[in-house]
Amino acid sequence: MNPSLRRTEYTAAAHFDGEFVRRLELFVAQVVGSRERREGARLGRGAGEGAEFVGYRPYRAGEDLRRLDWSLYARLDRPYVRVTRPEVGGRWLVWLDASASMALGQPPKFQRACELAAVIACVGAKVGARVGIDVSNRRDAPFEFGRLAELPRLLGWLESLEARGREGLATLVRPLTREAALFALGDGFDVAPEALASLAGPARRLSAAWILANDELAPNPRGAVRWVEPETGAAVELDVDAPTRTRYLAALEARLDAWRREFGAVGGVLAVNSSRAPFEETARAVLQGAW
Repeated sequence: MNPSLRRTEYTAAAHFDGEFVRRLELFVAQVVGSRERREGARLGRGAGEGAEFVGYRPYRAGEDLRRLDWSLYARLDRPYVRVTRPEVGGRWLVWLDASASMALGQPPKFQRACELAAVIACVGAKVGARVGIDVSNRRDAPFEFGRLAELPRLLGWLESLEARGREGLATLVRPLTREAALFALGDGFDVAPEALASLAGPARRLSAAWILANDELAPNPRGAVRWVEPETGAAVELDVDAPTRTRYLAALEARLDAWRREFGAVGGVLAVNSSRAPFEETARAVLQGAW
């Protein structure tokens, strides 16, 4: 066998330092605070204005009386308030791609995906959601997170994961019942757009973050290169010239357009970014789908 074509095993694990925790806590405070200010502005204009009505819940002592549904109170002689979509926590579910292709990039795509999983879990807990994280190459039950005080346990668990093997997001796709929001985090290479889009619905928001290595988003012509298929370790030698780059970028854009069409048709949110981009940039986009 040509030594240059020898199979290579690609793996990666996430690591979180004190600087990441500082940025995470700041980001959660900012996005949740911004959401609360928007909700306060809506309430100032009238309860529920501009938001999707989803039902009622009992009035809580100290709440703004303008939120009461007075007609319902007159009929039932019990105070209820209208619940709008942005107020709903419920259960959020994160699907995390841990296949070998996520080991590519500098930093690895898997690092950014795990950072996003941590952010989503913390924001969800802050707004009252219970968050489950399901990993593509594991067979155990989803990791459950519901309290910010459990952040060290969450980060330790994420650091115990490893991106390796062939099992990507497609292995996680299944019918859902009670989840109010679904977040798919990966590179989108092994799952069909319609498979995820079909899981959106009136009571469930859908978001996806496709994280690509910089060379996957913007490869440069460079002559002969060794091209590796991470999931299998198989390698071939290719000539990457300007025409090859043009064809590749056209195929990539066509695939991303298909994703945008499918997600757009169901009101889903799709963010595509390089693993070099800070997690805050991608997290702001995908969290739009939760409220």
